[in-house]
Amino acid sequence: MNFRPTASWQRLRERARLLARVRSFFDERGFCEVETPLLSADVVVDRHLDPIAVTLPDDPRRPQIGRPMWLQTSPEFGMKRLMAAGGEAIYQITRSFRGHEQGRLHNPEFTIVEWYRRGDGLEEAAALLSDLAQALFERGAAQRVTYAETFRAGLGIDPHRATVSELAAVAQRAGVNVPAGMAADDRDAWLDLLLSECIQSGLGRTGPVIVCDYPASQGALARLKPGDPSLAERFELYLDGVELANG
Repeated sequence: MNFRPTASWQRLRERARLLARVRSFFDERGFCEVETPLLSADVVVDRHLDPIAVTLPDDPRRPQIGRPMWLQTSPEFGMKRLMAAGGEAIYQITRSFRGHEQGRLHNPEFTIVEWYRRGDGLEEAAALLSDLAQALFERGAAQRVTYAETFRAGLGIDPHRATVSELAAVAQRAGVNVPAGMAADDRDAWLDLLLSECIQSGLGRTGPVIVCDYPASQGALARLKPGDPSLAERFELYLDGVELANG
């Protein structure tokens, strides 16, 4: 009897090949593959991420009572500890967990690739990300654009200077469905809404795109840009309208 692989099995095989290429990419550049705990007493201090709590029972007869722990939203803290302990160039392919993540492109549990190399600044990190995207997707080097350029091209506004009322007016004209619970004066929430609903789908359609120079208020754990503290040294990779990496 001939066995014909299903579409799901074919996707699994392609996923395995993709992960093998990731490992080959980092191994060729002298990175060391590491593992860090999935469960920890600490969490990443990012207000936009929701860690999932787990209780480790002290008494098996009362499993609801015990020591609280957290499934990691990313391996960031564990890997930074390894860098502080003397690591030079490390990477990891692991599982991460984030609450309130659900949709066509998001799950509470997912696979993540994370890496660090001592001495790299923004330019070196963005260049390495571009090389990785080129090695994995074979669609050329990543184009570099600024956060402001994406808003000017897509909506004709300056995201760094537009007021909340101006952002709301743009959303209304574009027919964006505003979430009921969103604070009317939350400027970053309006920017995120416009980016996700009006701009993101067009990013990276002809090849990978790295968006840089995010507002300082959206810097997460990134440092402020030297010479312009209104911007953060953060960048994201997009391909075919999907955000694939955050640096």
